[in-house]
Order: sequence, then structure tokens, then C-alpha cells
Amino acid sequence: MEESDINTQPSHPRRQGYRSQGPLSALILVIALSIQFNLHKKYLIKETEQFPSHETQVALMERLQPFFLPEPLLRMTLGGLIPLYVDWSWIRVLTDDTLLRPPRAERTRLYHALIHVTEIDPAYFEAYSIGGSLLAIIRDDIYGALDLLLRGERFRTEKLQHEPKEVREFTWKNQWQIPYQISYIYLIELHDIPSAASYLTLASKLEGAPTFLKRLEEKLATKQGQFRVARNIVSAMLQTELNKDPNSRMTKELNERLMQVEIAELFWRSNDLLNQSVRSKNAQARNARFRQLQQEGKIPFYDPQGARIEFITTSGSPEGIITSATPRRGALGL
Repeated sequence: MEESDINTQPSHPRRQGYRSQGPLSALILVIALSIQFNLHKKYLIKETEQFPSHETQVALMERLQPFFLPEPLLRMTLGGLIPLYVDWSWIRVLTDDTLLRPPRAERTRLYHALIHVTEIDPAYFEAYSIGGSLLAIIRDDIYGALDLLLRGERFRTEKLQHEPKEVREFTWKNQWQIPYQISYIYLIELHDIPSAASYLTLASKLEGAPTFLKRLEEKLATKQGQFRVARNIVSAMLQTELNKDPNSRMTKELNERLMQVEIAELFWRSNDLLNQSVRSKNAQARNARFRQLQQEGKIPFYDPQGARIEFITTSGSPEGIITSATPRRGALGL
């Protein structure tokens, strides 16, 4: 038996088993949750009653941090029922049906709920892995997802070694997913290639990591390679979700992410080809060459969404660029 398995107090109570303390504890749990719910509700009403617009109230409620009882008070009050409370909080996370996407400078209620879960149970692997995906992909809370995943990474590197063997080898058997998801955010959402490469390398060296990860880091050195890595990452996440539920919202959002990566790559390739074909900055000459490339079949007439590919000039690009009317959220800085 390893030394770390002896006399080690785990940081998360839910793995120790449920310790029922009878009707009194159940009553205390109901009272505590009722107090938390009513304080949260009162807090929201107080903050929103001055806004007559329903849309304004909904938007404000989305951005407000939920009210949670302090962790020490929860532990003192609930005792052995803490595991039940953690599971209840996790169910709230999974059943959150709010689809509003606030500005990226704001944090969603889902983010605060996930932070609350991980503060009570720092070893709750799914709160980081699934929660990170929910924030980044479903809610577009990129910075919230990054903060949550970085908390998970700190736990993995600093505290996981002190957890019982069951937690290390079973609960966290796919620990490579944490740095892997961090690399996704840095690469696709924030276009921070050095950070993406660093976490991708870290993920590839962890036990259980897919073999294809080991081949991805070197490809990040070129723009073409970055798009290839992005496609591989999103495709792998999409395949995992398809195996779970092909009709889920996560599947739909990942399909959209993959499409955005493909469209971004199409226009990067098209503009790069045009820039190599004509050195002139004259928009008329570039437009003429663009149409030649289309006639030669080197640039398509329509993008994957069916919108016509055009050559336009803008105040930021007076020499002209190739684009389309398809709405794009951006990928790899494009």
C-alpha cells in the first residue's frame, strides 16, 4: 500500500459514503436549502424590482452571482449530509436551462454554481470536465470556463497526489482531459498558440491520453497546422458527444464550432492564395485575380453554409479581402 493511502484525509466528502444522521439531519438539510433558496430569490427580486422591462430583469438575473451559504456554515450545519448537498448542487448545474449568453466580461450563473460545487468538493472531476464544456460551448462563458478548468488543473497538480488511490486511479483516470480542454480554449477561442501548445503537450504526456495528442503539438508551428489541430480537437469532442446523444444541444454546438473552424480555414486559404498570386495592393487588380482563381476552381463560389464568396473592400482592408455574408463568431483569430 502506498504511503499516501494511509491516514490521508480526502478533500471531498462525497467519496467517503453517505453518513445518515437520522431525521434531524434531514430536517436540517431541508431548512438550510430553504434558507439558501429564499435568500437567493429575495436577493434577485431586490436587485431587479426597479427594472420594469422583463428582458432587462432576465438579463440582470443571468449576470448576478447566486447566493450560497458559506462553505464552513454548510459543513457545520449539514455534517454527513454534505455529499447529498453536493449531488443536489450538481443536479442543479446539469438541469440549468438558461440559454442567454451575457457579454464575455460577465460570468454566468452556471459558472458560479460550478465554482460552488468545486469549492465544497475539489476532487469532483466531472464538475471540471463537463462543467468546462458547458460553460465554453453551451454558454459561451469562455473566461469562466478557463478559470474553472485552471482550478481543476491546480487541484490535479497540487492536491490529487494526496487523495486516496481510488480517486487517483478511478475518479481522475482521464485527468488528461483537463489540460486538453484548456488547450482547446487557448487555441480556438483565445488564439493563444504558445499556451495551447503548452497544455496540449502536458495532456499528451499523461496516462490514458489518446495517441493522436502526441502528434498535434508540432503542427501548431504553422497556420495550416493550427487549423488541422483545431479540427482534430473539435472533431474528437464531437465524436464523444455523438456517442452519448446525437441530438443533444452540446452536439449541435460542437457541430457549429466545427463548421466555424472550417469556414475560417477556407477564407484563410483563399486570402493566402490571393496574396501569393498577386503582389499588388490595388483592389481592382486583386478583384480581377480573385475571379480568375474562382474560374480555375481554386476558390469556390460558395462557402459551406451556401453563402456566395465575394471580394470586398473595407476601411480596415482597402486592398480588399475574400469573405462571405455567413455570420461568423471567429476561430483562431479569424
